[in-house]
Amino acid sequence: IFGSGIDQAHFKTDLHCIDAYFGMMWLGHFYASNLLWPLLRKTSRIPNTPAPRVIFEAPGQQRLPSISDDSSSDEEDLRRSAYDAEVCSEIFRRSKTSLLLGVRHGLAERIVKRHHDNIYALAVQPSKNLADAGSQYRRDSHWQPSDLCDHVLDTLSKDTNFAVRSTSRIVLYAATSPDVENKYLNGAYLVDVGIPGREKDLAADPSLGPGFWDISERAIKAVVGKDAMVPWDHEWVKSPKDMAA
Repeated sequence: IFGSGIDQAHFKTDLHCIDAYFGMMWLGHFYASNLLWPLLRKTSRIPNTPAPRVIFEAPGQQRLPSISDDSSSDEEDLRRSAYDAEVCSEIFRRSKTSLLLGVRHGLAERIVKRHHDNIYALAVQPSKNLADAGSQYRRDSHWQPSDLCDHVLDTLSKDTNFAVRSTSRIVLYAATSPDVENKYLNGAYLVDVGIPGREKDLAADPSLGPGFWDISERAIKAVVGKDAMVPWDHEWVKSPKDMAA
């Protein structure tokens, strides 16, 4: 389950001038999935086992922190905040569109189908806004756990050491529900249990898939190295060190 960076509240770039939303929400997780894919492929071929799942968290619009300056007027602060919010929102939407495009028309269509992998790639949106740091999972008084997702959340919500978000249910659903295989939800974008999200036109355009895939791979190789990525048709094998053990 790839969810690193989804709580980032404002725009910034890394040392390679890649905006952090895109770099973490897609490129970083895309690279991690590439390195894990041979092992996932090997796992998927174990008899009588569920198909492995790769889940990308794609949150809703982030809530920006208020920006103020003692030397500026309230009107200037408002204009600056509005501008920052607009810029950040556009960058965020672009990064989220990239993630959805990469999951559906990249991993699911280009890799899974081409190589006949029994692996599922999904995108989920667990929350439209940042969860408050101190928020606890709340249950209605009449609520009773009805499936595995509910049982997990119910158990964690009773432990004061955990702060469980009610929106975690969609992540657990994508990770555990038999619906994913029974309904073949490969490449799906889910915003609630069994409910697909509305994709922007660009994210739903399969003609953009090959070009975006190429850009993603070139970006990884430019930053990490030309031999950074594992070939997508690679089979996982034990290293000599593992064999000796």
